[in-house]
Amino acid sequence: MSKVEYLSGWQPELCIQLDIHSIQKADFNRFLVKHFPSTQLLQQGGHFEDADREGAILQLKKSFDKAIEEGGSHHSLYQVFSTASLYLRWCDKQSVNAFTQCSVEGYMSHHNEGSPGFWKFPPNLT
Repeated sequence: MSKVEYLSGWQPELCIQLDIHSIQKADFNRFLVKHFPSTQLLQQGGHFEDADREGAILQLKKSFDKAIEEGGSHHSLYQVFSTASLYLRWCDKQSVNAFTQCSVEGYMSHHNEGSPGFWKFPPNLT
């Protein structure tokens, strides 16, 4: 049985406005529920399935805050956010817990099969 949680409000402190070419934001609220709903849907409230990864997501958000405070590249941070969103979507689709060795290995294996060379080492490094 799926665990459903009513989100009564979007948390603005979990959203970072990134200063890159187009207006981009890293909204960590979207990582707290399964299937990565839009910020707009979360702000409207409703029923969403809890992803049970709040601790890891808050830690990731904290590392973004620290990187920004230290002058880190917003473009690089957005790339990390985008990659994390792809990984979490894959975990949700596969019904596996995120941030486990099994899920990371499964995700990387999935990319080895579907993306030519993206996760594979160059021949001279294997």
